[in-house]
Amino acid sequence: MNITMYILLMAVAAVLSVFGQSPGGTPKTEGQNDASCVRGTCSCSESCLTWNVVEQLFTEKSKRVEMENTIKEMKSAISALETQLSTDKKFRCETGQLGKHANPAPSWPLIQTVTFKTAFQEKPTVTYGLYLLDAAYTANLRVVTEAKNVTNTGFQVKLNTWADTTMFGARVSWMACGR
Repeated sequence: MNITMYILLMAVAAVLSVFGQSPGGTPKTEGQNDASCVRGTCSCSESCLTWNVVEQLFTEKSKRVEMENTIKEMKSAISALETQLSTDKKFRCETGQLGKHANPAPSWPLIQTVTFKTAFQEKPTVTYGLYLLDAAYTANLRVVTEAKNVTNTGFQVKLNTWADTTMFGARVSWMACGR
C-alpha cells in the first residue's frame, strides 16, 4: 500500500478511538487501557487499533513483495525459454505433397517415397492428411493412407483402396518436424 492509504487508515483508527470504540467495534468499558492491549488480542485503545492496522499493512506488503518476486522469476524463466527457442536453429520442419489423380482410374496401391531436402539429425515426426479424394459415386468409398519407414532422410506414403472402390485420385499433404 502507498503512504496515502497508510495515513488514511491511521486517521480511521484515531477517529474510532475518539468515539470510544474498541477495534472490534464494541464500546470501551471503564478501566480498559493500553496495558490490556496484547498483540493479536486487542480490546481497547487507538494504539492497539493502530498496531493491528500496521500489522495488517506489513503482512499484505510482504505477500505483495513475495508475489512480485514470483512474477519476476516467472518472467525471467519465460525470457530464458524464448531465447533458447530463438537460438535453437536445429529444430525445423519440411512440408510437401504427393499422390496421383487421373482418368481413367489408376491402379492402387500407390507407394511414393519422400526424400528430405536436408537430412534430420534424428528421426522426425511426420504428420499427413488427405487433401484430395476423387472416387466414383457408383460404389462405396474405401481408402487407407499410411506413412511408413520413417527415417532421418525420408519416408514412404502408401495410399490404397479395397473391394469395389473406384478411386480416380488421392493426394496427401505432409509435414516432417524434428532436429
